[in-house]
Amino acid sequence: VAAKERLEKGDVEAEQEIKSAEEMLVLAEKERELTVKIGIGLNTDICCVGNMGSDQRFDYSVLGDGVNLASRLEGQSKTYGVPVVIGEDTQKQAAEYACIELDLIQVKGQTRPTRIYGLLGDKETALSPDFIAYKELHDELLLAYRTQKWDEAAALSKECRELCAAWNNVTSISKTEVAVDQPRRIENATGLYDLFDERIAEYRVNSPADNEGNWDGIYVATTK
Repeated sequence: VAAKERLEKGDVEAEQEIKSAEEMLVLAEKERELTVKIGIGLNTDICCVGNMGSDQRFDYSVLGDGVNLASRLEGQSKTYGVPVVIGEDTQKQAAEYACIELDLIQVKGQTRPTRIYGLLGDKETALSPDFIAYKELHDELLLAYRTQKWDEAAALSKECRELCAAWNNVTSISKTEVAVDQPRRIENATGLYDLFDERIAEYRVNSPADNEGNWDGIYVATTK
């Protein structure tokens, strides 16, 4: 029972984290005359939280691999061109939100790969036919990319960029209409496909596969 309660609590906390992240982005857009871009990394894990240190230096802090990963995800938000990057466990516990898989990545300082996701919208967005169609197209791109079908992947990247850009223009909300209780309908992820185009061009010349032609699809990050 206790284990079940902890899992249910984790589900709620993951959803609260995602909602708070969306609200932060909305407030930044509403209150600033100039566009301010921020990156947010969210991850769910077991951590050590509390007062730590000594008489010389004492602080309330948090430690753990999950904390380090969250920090790395925040750094990758710029790389992948989306403001909120979330870890696999967070995505599983808040699956009702509009998310797309970004990559299978081994972040700097970690030895195991992890799937990362981009938060593009709220629950309403996730149920919209346009987002569902867009996500299916994006998933096709990931499949073509990971199976080294570069021509197909390049074509799908172009389609995803155009669809995402068009949808963003239609569903965007003007600054005067933004409210905390009404998150933006979608984040513009067109920059993500610039990244895929760069990788595809590189992999055409320098294959990521081993001598037998196999590739696990993992991208090893070289920066934080």
